[in-house]
Amino acid sequence: AALGISFALTLSACETPTTKVPSSPSASLPPTEAVSPVPSPNVAAQEAIPCCGGYATVEFVPMEDGTEICCLVVTPEKEGKFPTVITQNCYQAATEEFTAEYFESCVADSSAFVEAGYAFVMIQTRGTANSQYESFLAYIHDTDDELQVMDWIRQQDFYNGELFCNGMSYMGFTSMSHLYAPHDDIKAISMQCPVSTRYDAWYQNGFIKIGLMGYWQAMMHRPAGFEGTALGNTMDMTLFNTFPYIDWPVEMYSEQDAYWTGILTHPEDGDWWRTEAAGSYIYDAIAAIDIPVLLYENFYDIFYEDSNAIWNGFSEEQKARSAFVISQFGHSYTGSEDWPLNVGTSTTPNYNADYVVDFFDSVRSGTEPTAVELGTVTYY
Repeated sequence: AALGISFALTLSACETPTTKVPSSPSASLPPTEAVSPVPSPNVAAQEAIPCCGGYATVEFVPMEDGTEICCLVVTPEKEGKFPTVITQNCYQAATEEFTAEYFESCVADSSAFVEAGYAFVMIQTRGTANSQYESFLAYIHDTDDELQVMDWIRQQDFYNGELFCNGMSYMGFTSMSHLYAPHDDIKAISMQCPVSTRYDAWYQNGFIKIGLMGYWQAMMHRPAGFEGTALGNTMDMTLFNTFPYIDWPVEMYSEQDAYWTGILTHPEDGDWWRTEAAGSYIYDAIAAIDIPVLLYENFYDIFYEDSNAIWNGFSEEQKARSAFVISQFGHSYTGSEDWPLNVGTSTTPNYNADYVVDFFDSVRSGTEPTAVELGTVTYY
């Protein structure tokens, strides 16, 4: 339960390239019918409001299937075109009124980027917050949606032709999962405590991480969590007394889920995990990484081995333009001011915008970053 709560804590001008959005990686897995559909909020885009060190607006971007994805956009105070940082968040709340306070609560980390001259776009993941859809289906739609939002960004007046991707944990996964598609204008990515492949997220040494991913997916699968389901508002370990696990979707949502069944019946990292429905595109995305990467991990993190696997899979050429930072924290611990060591000027070492801005700036200027050393692992 603590994990679920902690998840919520959370650029020179050039011609804008045209990118063809590839076919959906989730085409073979249609969305399930909603049990408790969440109506699309009847909220209109508002005029820019000052906050986060710049001006914030909300945009509803239509996807190919008609779904509208809500994007929170923050641009610097000055006029012009800006390098743009994009991230995707599935932990935000919906609102009927977009205010400075709401923006600040959702995109507080944008301030460091905006003050450094970047525009910042926060995608509210389909099925969460103010983005339409009947439910949040983990891994299924977010990659395609992000690709389409990127194409929307490429048409905006504030965009200068340089994209930078950033995110922590699940959002770290989405920051790289689209790289199988053409990405000439994506200049660098930063991943903090990311999941690598779906198999690595779900299994460790052949054992399913039911208490981690099982609980998380059960909690996130529907916008209302467990409320209104057969289990009631169960937010404790009672869930794990419900056997067999393969029937959890029936117990919780009165339906069966083919993806869930596939996970539980394929404990080995074999062919099923390379199918389109299981996320084969992520293997292509990892193999296609050819831009500078700032990989940020914590020693006691649940995905520590995953991040090491990503780094160790890089070629020497890829490592030479990238950096790997490992701190002394866990997945969600944000540190304390009286600790003898905190990373950078922030007490949130697992989502440290200072390091990310420094890294992105170095990529733009073609210089060495000052906060990390390229080509190696920096341990704290």
